[in-house]
Amino acid sequence: MLAEVFAPYPQASERVDMDGPLVPLHPSQAVAISMACHELATNAVKYGALQGQNGRVSVTWNLAHNGKGERFLTLLWREAGGPPVHPPKREGFGSKMIRRTFLSESGGRAEVSYAPDGAQCVLVLQLKDTDETAVNVVDARETAKS
Repeated sequence: MLAEVFAPYPQASERVDMDGPLVPLHPSQAVAISMACHELATNAVKYGALQGQNGRVSVTWNLAHNGKGERFLTLLWREAGGPPVHPPKREGFGSKMIRRTFLSESGGRAEVSYAPDGAQCVLVLQLKDTDETAVNVVDARETAKS
């Protein structure tokens, strides 16, 4: 799924690192993650690490369980090597959309931060039970092999 997010941006192929396990997602959660990552990728190309020639984006994710046996996905988006980052004066449409989308998911949250050396975003979702229509978060290298 993440490989598809970066597909429109040829400059991303060698400058985006993705790492994490295959995760079956409920379709609604796949849409939420896809929308958030599409917004982050668009901003990285327009204003961030993928704007110039030296920046990189790292996307990592992992799974965890809490004491009740509930499963959580945490995805970390980190940009580095792009132009200096300045926090926006107001929350833009994309940041609002990401935050609200993840707040609407039970146990979900989204935090966007603007460190001078690169934007970061942490997305957390309490995973829903999946069915046969589940979508996997896929590493781009695996997609390229098929």
